[in-house]
Amino acid sequence: MYTCLVKTLIRSPFPLTSVSGGVSQILFVFFFLSRRLCLLGDMPPIANFTHYYRCTRFRKRGVLDRTEALRRMVKGAARSTGTGGSMQASSEEPMEHLLVRQCIESGMVCDAHCGMHMIDSYGHVNNAKYLELFEYGRWYANAFAGWGRYLASHQIHARVHNFSIQYIREIKPFADVKVSQQLTAMYADARNADVSCLNSIQGIWNADGSKIHSSAIAQIGFVGPASTAEALLRQFGGDEQTSEAPPAGRQQLVPLDAVCVLAAASELPIEQVRALLLHSRASVAAAAAGQRKERSCGDSEDWLAHLNHATGQWLGTSK
Repeated sequence: MYTCLVKTLIRSPFPLTSVSGGVSQILFVFFFLSRRLCLLGDMPPIANFTHYYRCTRFRKRGVLDRTEALRRMVKGAARSTGTGGSMQASSEEPMEHLLVRQCIESGMVCDAHCGMHMIDSYGHVNNAKYLELFEYGRWYANAFAGWGRYLASHQIHARVHNFSIQYIREIKPFADVKVSQQLTAMYADARNADVSCLNSIQGIWNADGSKIHSSAIAQIGFVGPASTAEALLRQFGGDEQTSEAPPAGRQQLVPLDAVCVLAAASELPIEQVRALLLHSRASVAAAAAGQRKERSCGDSEDWLAHLNHATGQWLGTSK
């Protein structure tokens, strides 16, 4: 490491004879070392650092929006009960549970801006940047629903089993867009369904939500340590096959029950989470079926209909 640093200082074209030269040399060393270590596999590229920084910004925005949403719910409950500043909810259910229920049933939406870093040499937003917008939406959704802290503390990681994306309409440079995400169950019958995966349906819309630019659907599962799998099995029961102990080795991960993970992160009963996912799937499938009926009468700009038509084959509704 020190040898590499000395060689970098020798190769630097900026002499340390002035303040500007010193700053230039520091920047040169930083970028050269980061590139050198990238080739060695010790650290990710600079682009990954900037992408991670933007993702953390969306995570912080999700936390702030969650706090604001809870504050508004508290104010609304106080007004409905006439308690003024003190909060006296009409329901015994905590506000956090009501917010999670709303997130699963109705989905989550965040705003994003397609800045200069998303524009390629042809002057339009590159198609690969659509995936970054979907990633921003996932970070925001985990923070807004309150799932991110539980997943990080229990070392639970998401695993994408399948992914499908459709490019519908080009995004103009420097445009403001909305990124939506909705979780649904894999199958309509939860009793005989494979609960190791969930459907994550996402869409990119224009600023007013009237036109969709792209839609994507992913089959998402969760993996984690064997101790987490055993804790979920003790708490919710579940399938024993998803909680088997891994073979001897270092940092072995096992598949987890997706519904159990979502229930534990939301602090909701597993039956309620399963019912919410089934309701979300039914609403998505119904919107996809309705869009097929409206197709003969003209193009519909309903965002849910567009999104579900693009992903209807995954939900078993397309013909």
